Amino acid sequence: MANNNSKRYQDLHKVLEITRLMATVIDVGELLQLIIDRSMELLDAERASLFLYEPQTNELVSLTPSVETREFKEGIPQDESMARAP
Repeated sequence: MANNNSKRYQDLHKVLEITRLMATVIDVGELLQLIIDRSMELLDAERASLFLYEPQTNELVSLTPSVETREFKEGIPQDESMARAP
């Protein structure tokens, strides 16, 4: 139980760190990359994608940490995605 509490404390500390960094980062691309990187650490994930909604095209656009230039991939029409708006 003590080990479980320690892991939970560490995870909560990581979430707090992410929140603090989000308040200090000005560049949107850097902020999105930070969210992906820290979320991967928190979840112990090997890969991650962040989907952003683009209202002009009604698409979800994917950002992945492997994209060095922080360019967005081709969008997915929002009504064809699993993440549908209500």
